Amino acid sequence: MIVRYLVLLYIITLFISCDSKKRQEERVKGEIVAFIDDKPILIQEIDYSVQQQLYEQLQRIYMIRKIALDQKINDLVINYETQKLNLSAESYLNQYYQKKLSKKYIKIQRQKLISDKLPELKRTLSYHDINSEKGQDLFLKGLKRSLLEKLLDSLKTKHNIQVKLKPPLPPKISLNQIQTFYRGNLKSGITLLEVSDMECDRCREYYPVYKEIYQKYKDKVKFGFAHFSSYPTLSAIATNCAAKQGKFWEMHDAIMNKPTLLDTSEIYYIADELELNIQKFKQDFNSPEIPNNIEYNSKLIKQYGLFGTPTILINGSPVFDSSSKEDIEEMIEHELEKN
Repeated sequence: MIVRYLVLLYIITLFISCDSKKRQEERVKGEIVAFIDDKPILIQEIDYSVQQQLYEQLQRIYMIRKIALDQKINDLVINYETQKLNLSAESYLNQYYQKKLSKKYIKIQRQKLISDKLPELKRTLSYHDINSEKGQDLFLKGLKRSLLEKLLDSLKTKHNIQVKLKPPLPPKISLNQIQTFYRGNLKSGITLLEVSDMECDRCREYYPVYKEIYQKYKDKVKFGFAHFSSYPTLSAIATNCAAKQGKFWEMHDAIMNKPTLLDTSEIYYIADELELNIQKFKQDFNSPEIPNNIEYNSKLIKQYGLFGTPTILINGSPVFDSSSKEDIEEMIEHELEKN
C-alpha cells in the first residue's frame, strides 16, 4: 500500500514538474520576438531600449481613456437627473440655460472680459469681435460651458463616484554611468535630472521654468544636468571645460541666459568674466577629450531608452510633460512626502 502511494506521488510530482517546465518554456518562448541565427532577441531588450517612448504612448492612451471616462460620468449624472424629471437631456439643459442666462448675468459676464476679441480654434486660432454675430455666438457658448461645469460639479456631489482608472507608472531609469553635474542639496534623497541639449530651441525655451523650480527647491532637492545631443555642441564643450575648473553651473547659466546661441569668441569672453584660467580653458576647449566624452555620454543615454530633449527625470522616473512646471512640481512634492 505504501509502495503504491509513493509511486502515485512520484507520478503526480513528475507531471506537475513537466507541466511547470512546459509553461516556463512557453512563457520564455512568448518573450522572444526575433532570432539572429540561434540567438533570440527578447521583448524585454526591445522595451528597455524604448522605455521612454512606450511610457509616453501609454500616457497618451491613459489621457484618451480619462477624457472618455470623464465624459461618460458627466453623461450619466445628467441622465440620472433627467430620468427623475422625465425629460430628455437636451430639454433639461435648455431649461437650465434659460433659467441661468438672464440679461443681467450676461451683462455682468461681459464686463469681466479683458478683450472684445474672442478666440475660436479650428485648424488655426482666429479672433472675432464680441459685437459680431460670430462673436456673440462664441460668447454664449462659453457661458454655457461654464454653467455646465458648475451644474456637473453640483450633480456629482449627489453620487459616490470612485474613479479606478490610474495613469501608467513611469519606468525607473538608472543613469548612474553617465556624466552628470549636480547642485542644490547634494545630500537629498530626491534627484531631479535634466537631460538636455543646451542649443536646442525647446531646451532654451523651458530653461526659465527649470530655473524657477531650482530656486524653489534647491534646499530640498539635488539637481543634475546631463548633456544629450546628436553632436558635441559649443555650449556643451564650454560647460565641460568650465567644469574642469569647478564652474560648470556658472558657465551653464551664463550661456542659457543669453538670448541667442554664442560663437567661440563670445564663449571665451564669458570664460574670462568667470575668471577662469583662459589658457587652460582654451587648451581644454580644443582638446578632443571633452567632445569624445560628450559624444559617449549621449550614446549611453540613448541606450537607456531616452530619445528627446529636454527630458526631466525625478528619482529615475521621467515626467510625462517635461515642459510643465505643474507636473514637475507635483512629482517633486510626491517624493518629498515619501521622504
